[in-house]
Amino acid sequence: MRAKLLAVAAVAALVAAGCAGRPGGPSDTIVMWTTQADQLRVDAQQQVIDAFEAANPGLHVDLVPKPEQGGTGDTSTILTAVRGNVQPDVYMMGRFPVSQYAALGLLQPLDGYLDDAPEDILAAHNTGAVNEVRFDSQQFAVPLVMDARALFYNKQMLRDVGVDPDVLDPADGPPTVAEVEEIAAKVTTTGPGGNYERMGFIPWEGEGWALTWAIGNDATFFDEDSCRLTLDTDPGIRTAYDDFAHWRDELDFRRVDAFKASYSPPDAPPSQNAFLNGRLAMIETGTFQVSALTQYAPDLDYGITYLPVQQEGDTPYSWSGGAGLVMPTGGTNTANAWKLIEFFTSVQGQRIFSSATGDLPSRTDLVPEIADASGQSFFTDVLSHTTSRVPIPVGSTLFEAMKTAQEAVLLGQDPGDALDEAQQRVDPQMEQYCPYPLPAEYRQGDRTP
Repeated sequence: MRAKLLAVAAVAALVAAGCAGRPGGPSDTIVMWTTQADQLRVDAQQQVIDAFEAANPGLHVDLVPKPEQGGTGDTSTILTAVRGNVQPDVYMMGRFPVSQYAALGLLQPLDGYLDDAPEDILAAHNTGAVNEVRFDSQQFAVPLVMDARALFYNKQMLRDVGVDPDVLDPADGPPTVAEVEEIAAKVTTTGPGGNYERMGFIPWEGEGWALTWAIGNDATFFDEDSCRLTLDTDPGIRTAYDDFAHWRDELDFRRVDAFKASYSPPDAPPSQNAFLNGRLAMIETGTFQVSALTQYAPDLDYGITYLPVQQEGDTPYSWSGGAGLVMPTGGTNTANAWKLIEFFTSVQGQRIFSSATGDLPSRTDLVPEIADASGQSFFTDVLSHTTSRVPIPVGSTLFEAMKTAQEAVLLGQDPGDALDEAQQRVDPQMEQYCPYPLPAEYRQGDRTP
């Protein structure tokens, strides 16, 4: 009898666990999943939730961390939840895969709620962030935070080899690729056996994706008229991969890989990083690097400037991502879910979250305040030069294909062959959505938000 009672109790516990995320109808409990699952951001989200519950007596929010698995294109977690009718009411996720999730029918459009709001909510947010989460002329998320890419540099490492750090002063505009390479060559040193002990710059380290370099070359990625991705035809993309082949040979990829394995090994704690530890003088990275420097290298004398450009006088560029809030398909607690989304993305909600994390808010009126407080004032200008990744329903597939091609080129493959293979990977995925008009406001290839 005791065994039977224990078995019944176990089944009841499983049922209760399954129903905890099931939106069977309007409920005073709002279930929220979040991919922003590191402790800093979980704590910040809880602060926003505490303020929301204080402003909405009777409502309660259950916050459930859901770290991303398998990259930005992995839909398995939310797909399983929607099919099993155990989806959350609200989901905080990266904005980039939103159009892909929407194309698969996993998200509810928010246009009705936005239309009924007392203010034009989207007008307060960065235009690129808003456009990034549109699909089929509908809005599927409200943005929360922004990031941007720039070149960080260790001033002392430059001084040690006779380079005045002022040569990278952003007041003089972006440095050229040639200038960065020249500085890097002076910093780079080798030890016994020819292994790198210090390096000036690794073009593919940090946020130095082929995607980043291609954006700097004014690549377009998608041709709306032919409804075709342009990995194998766009000159800006091809130039980026040709540059990778050049850097691979000039720096000797295998020696660089050995250097990274020693000073920035995969899956190492954040503090074990070649830039933070004075082994790498320059790195392309993002706003998120500031908090890491504050926490793990508070005494590092560093500067920030624009990403390097091809020619002197070229316009600065960058690209932005960040998180947003969505409603998964099938939820019925939608009125309360919208209340939470509206609060999270309000001035009050974004101020609480960004003040705790240092992440720049998507509400443009709050950016200067948070940037000044978190030591990211330079990024207020960088954001004026950013674009978002092309908002297409196979964006995650595109990004993964470009990463695979990048790795192949670094390992020795011809850039043209690698891009042909990437194109063959993305073509069948995109064809099912054709014709596909981009959001009217999104100017692909233009360096404005």
